[in-house]
Amino acid sequence: MNEIGVAFVGTGNVAELHEQAIRSIRGAKLVGICGATLQETARRAEQWNVRGYTNYDELLADPRVSVVFVLTPLELHFEQASRALRKGKHVIIEKPVAQTPTQIRQLRQIADELDLRCLPGHNYIYAPEIQRGKTLIERGDLGTICGIWVHFAIFHPEELVRTWPGALRQVGTHFYYLLLYLLGMPSRLYASKSCLHYKEIKQEDQFMVQLEMKDHALGSLFCTFACDDQTADPWTFHVKVLGTNGGFSYTWRSAIFNRALGTLPVAIVPYEETFREMDDYLLTRCIASSEAPPSSLEHAAAAAELIECSETSIRTQLPATCDFSKTRTK
Repeated sequence: MNEIGVAFVGTGNVAELHEQAIRSIRGAKLVGICGATLQETARRAEQWNVRGYTNYDELLADPRVSVVFVLTPLELHFEQASRALRKGKHVIIEKPVAQTPTQIRQLRQIADELDLRCLPGHNYIYAPEIQRGKTLIERGDLGTICGIWVHFAIFHPEELVRTWPGALRQVGTHFYYLLLYLLGMPSRLYASKSCLHYKEIKQEDQFMVQLEMKDHALGSLFCTFACDDQTADPWTFHVKVLGTNGGFSYTWRSAIFNRALGTLPVAIVPYEETFREMDDYLLTRCIASSEAPPSSLEHAAAAAELIECSETSIRTQLPATCDFSKTRTK
């Protein structure tokens, strides 16, 4: 396999995780980056020993670049991804993929028309424990599924999340593509949110969603940026699925040490490993070998619809029955 040349547009916190991942993938190489400013580009280019492009057009014109990682703020994703596709580049987009389900489906259409790959950065589902759990569910080993619980509790200071769209869109997107991967679509949900510790920004720092699945399983999703969980069985990030014949769980607390990277003040090893597993899969299997990703752009569009459904529930303070007749998941 020829070496796959990768370039980043966006050099913020999440780029640190992708750079670490790509450095460990045989057959892939980070060849260049384009940051928000020339100063930031130069700093990262020196740090990572790669080319720093003066602008995005220069990045897209580099023939060494086969794949563009879109790692910029959400409002830039659609425009930057569509431009890269039209320049003949494959694209991997950090979640949330775009601002609306319509934009996500437009990206899929552009990629299909040009015979290119446009792939979502749904890193949580690439954890081997999550993939094992899906296998157990699909084989029927767990019996009839009774419920799913997903918890996230990591303190995030206001200065870090100032440019984020709020906890629901930032982390809820992860929760929903994970739910779609494991159990499929819910039939109804009830969502709520609150803000406990931000002083200046208005985004929520907590949300909770109660789910009813089509097969009568129930679910609970909870996220907080307001506190860490210091208890004996912490919900730093935790997934549990129970069935009538068994269950499985997954936690980030199985390996941790003192080293900051990305947005986290400590090295949460299972979290960082999802980037390596995902980037390896997307680059060497989906792009190099044309395999389908386990979580597709259609899942991204469905997750965006579930976010909108949650926002409707929060606004009306009522359960929301969402019409997903236009959504097709595999």
